[in-house]
Amino acid sequence: MLKVRKAGIDVGIVVSDIAAQAHFYGHTLGLPRAGEIPLPDGRLHLYSCGQSLLKLYVRKDAKHSARAPFGDAAGIAYLTLDIENLDAAMASVLRDGATVITPISEFDAGVTLPEPAGRVRARYAMIADPEGNLVELLERS
Repeated sequence: MLKVRKAGIDVGIVVSDIAAQAHFYGHTLGLPRAGEIPLPDGRLHLYSCGQSLLKLYVRKDAKHSARAPFGDAAGIAYLTLDIENLDAAMASVLRDGATVITPISEFDAGVTLPEPAGRVRARYAMIADPEGNLVELLERS
């Protein structure tokens, strides 16, 4: 069994247009830039998100590929950012031209799970980055 040492999970996304992606994650979403690491086959651009890192990986040979509609393909489908004030966040990302996939909606599963999940009730919205990766903005109630 693994012994996890960090209160978070780092996520890597291979990107083809680092300028557009850096603007989206750094400016539109406001994630602090944590640095850049040169690698033999590309470059890793790091952004902080709580105790986690978002790693935008620019590879020399990366090609943008079409995504299946949400839920139609197995695998990682979206990132979730647990935020405060969803209304203000959405107004801000819309001003910056974010693509909305799901407008602000509400969800209540009617159950309470052990932490870190807790009460499964929230307001949320789904947006897409410039290359179509989905980001859920979640405001727990």
